[in-house]
Amino acid sequence: MKGFWRYWGKRKPKSIFRIFFLSYLVILLIPIMLGIISYRNSAVVLKEQMGVYNVSLLDQTRQVFDTYLYGVDQLMNNLSLDETILDFLHSKLPMSPRDQYAMSRAVRSLSTLMNTNDFISNLFVYCRGTDAVLTPTGKYTPELYFGQEASYMGTNVDEIVSSLQLFSYKTFRSAEGTGAAQNQRYLLYLNSLPLNQKNEPLGTAVVEIDMNKLEAFLQNADMLDQGAAYVIDGNGQTIFGVGDEKWLSGIDWNRADGKRFFFTRTNEGQNIIVSYSQSTLNNWKYVSVIPSDIVLKKVNYIKNWTIVITLVELALGGLLSVYLARRNYIPIKQLADKLKLKVQGNFSGLNNELAFIESAAEAAVGESAKMKGIFEMQRPVMRVTVLNRLLNANEVMVAGIKDSLGSLGIHFKGDIYAVLNIGIEHYRKSISPDTYEQQSIIRFVIVNAYEELLKGSYTAYGFETVGDELAVIVNMTETPPDYLESMYEISQQVKRFVEQKFHTLITIGIGGTHQGVEGLARSYGESKKSLEYRIVKGRGSITAFAELTDRPVPFYAFPVQTEASILQCVKAGDMEKVNELLNGMFLSDHGGASMTIEEAKCMFMHLVSTGLKVLGETIIDSNKVFGDNFQPVVKILSCTTVVEIQTTLHTIFGKICLYMAENKKSHNDELKEKIIEYIYDHTADTNLSLSSVAAFLHMNPSYLSHFFKQQTGENFIEFVNKTRLEKVKSLLRTSKLPLSDICSRTGFSSPATLIRVFKKLNGVTPGQYREGGFEPD
Repeated sequence: MKGFWRYWGKRKPKSIFRIFFLSYLVILLIPIMLGIISYRNSAVVLKEQMGVYNVSLLDQTRQVFDTYLYGVDQLMNNLSLDETILDFLHSKLPMSPRDQYAMSRAVRSLSTLMNTNDFISNLFVYCRGTDAVLTPTGKYTPELYFGQEASYMGTNVDEIVSSLQLFSYKTFRSAEGTGAAQNQRYLLYLNSLPLNQKNEPLGTAVVEIDMNKLEAFLQNADMLDQGAAYVIDGNGQTIFGVGDEKWLSGIDWNRADGKRFFFTRTNEGQNIIVSYSQSTLNNWKYVSVIPSDIVLKKVNYIKNWTIVITLVELALGGLLSVYLARRNYIPIKQLADKLKLKVQGNFSGLNNELAFIESAAEAAVGESAKMKGIFEMQRPVMRVTVLNRLLNANEVMVAGIKDSLGSLGIHFKGDIYAVLNIGIEHYRKSISPDTYEQQSIIRFVIVNAYEELLKGSYTAYGFETVGDELAVIVNMTETPPDYLESMYEISQQVKRFVEQKFHTLITIGIGGTHQGVEGLARSYGESKKSLEYRIVKGRGSITAFAELTDRPVPFYAFPVQTEASILQCVKAGDMEKVNELLNGMFLSDHGGASMTIEEAKCMFMHLVSTGLKVLGETIIDSNKVFGDNFQPVVKILSCTTVVEIQTTLHTIFGKICLYMAENKKSHNDELKEKIIEYIYDHTADTNLSLSSVAAFLHMNPSYLSHFFKQQTGENFIEFVNKTRLEKVKSLLRTSKLPLSDICSRTGFSSPATLIRVFKKLNGVTPGQYREGGFEPD
């Protein structure tokens, strides 16, 4: 074989032939290798499908067992909390008549609990104080019960009793009888009583589950298939199962930490597939084991045929590869021979004819043209970099940059400079935010539109700065009188064009004009500050720095009373008043276009805070008020301008007020009843007042007074006095209490106050009322 490859290596004139031949051979080997891989994967997939199928069966089995065991667990919980059983656990020898009665009640409770679950075979409670075993049928001594009724638990009664005196909490234990009781196999579920007493528990409740029934269920679960099935507890110990336990030897269940999984392993020289599903109820693992040979029987059959077909394909494919390689090699050889006669140069060391053809083609390209092309490609990037450095450069840096401007095609005609800053707010409709290429096109169009519109009167260069911001450097020989007007007009044209053609919104800031290249950084700072003013004028605005100058020192005040009034009016559902308060804030001396950036930021933060407070204090069902798709908090926090937050708050407060107004009637009736009930309950309290009721109901006193008058037709004081006088009249008619005692029972501060109020409202004094025995008109 080595001699064969040496022979092919020496055939340099026909090395391309070797490449063709190997290429066709590789093409031939690809489907063959795919077939082999497919075969191997089919075996793996079949194993996996068998594992998945077994896991699914185990899941069904686990669900059934979990349902049964959940019922057992619920029965144990009811037993552990049963008062009659817990009462008898405190009994001691000798038993009193009361203890006997408690025992009978406990036996009845066990009988009732036994009838609630058909899955269990029996249950009993060992009582430590009386050394007795309670069952649904009666009371037994340990010797009698464990010797006859439950002999499967062992032959040593003392050991059984000692184990039952230890603390157990939801513990499972298997028990298998011997001798005559060898067919008795149970799964015991133990719980010490009471649950909160770990040291020396008063007793232990035991539920017996017939293990033969459990194994019979596994036997009929259709998942053995010449294998085995087991149930393993959280400690890796086998609880019960069907089949030979040798399959489980050597498996570290602590590493099998998944809830459901399967894997393959070798056990005693035989490959097996182990599947398991873990219960979340008690961490038991339900395991099935199947020999791999059963699964791979059909796979081996496919394997034999795959080998035969592969050998046939190799033989036929080899012959076909030689034929195709020779047919394609001859034309290339002829072309290479012709090029050798016409192309001059040193092409020694080339391995084959194709390499010679490629080298000859590359030699025809001039090195200077290549370098020029590279420079031209990098020129736009280099120009943007230099212009960005100019915007942020100091005087020393500007001096070093000036010399490189000409080589990059940057030529300033005058010595007056200004900067326009364009912020792209968002891309709409057809432009995806994630499509960088489309966004780049829009930025390119904006820059070129400015350059074209400014051409003639000015020299302009546009470029990208940071994020979605662009800058345009405007150069002129002198500042024209209509500089700002022309910048506004050109900016409006670009803005309209971009909105109409690309559905994209832009905001523009215009910096002032400055002398020298050094003034670019200052004008750029002014344009950025103008761009920030969109928080006041809104997105899509055009602002010149001249608008921001000559303003007074910022002073801002946001009255707390205004915020409280808005909150109260929203709760009352008075949208007209809410609109009046909101509009008043924007029409004040600090609102509108006269606001400074600092004042606008303060107002913006206060409005956001007010909106969030109203949402927090109006406890309403958000879905009923706004619908499922409207999130008010997200809507408020997404606002970026004062105008946006104003519009958003109008919308949100309007919806809340409408909801409050629709539900106002039932709310008013409920509130009125609460006020009247509070007055009736506190009539004797001398401190009963409008303020105390308002504090109790967390309301504003003035609003409470207005509300009470509106709902009852009486003011608050009149209603309180009327209620107190009704109670005074009752005491005057039915008792001989002195006025001082009546005052203390009706909330009057003194007899004099009582007499004055009583006479004012009834025309007679309390004494005259009592002596006359009548109620005057």
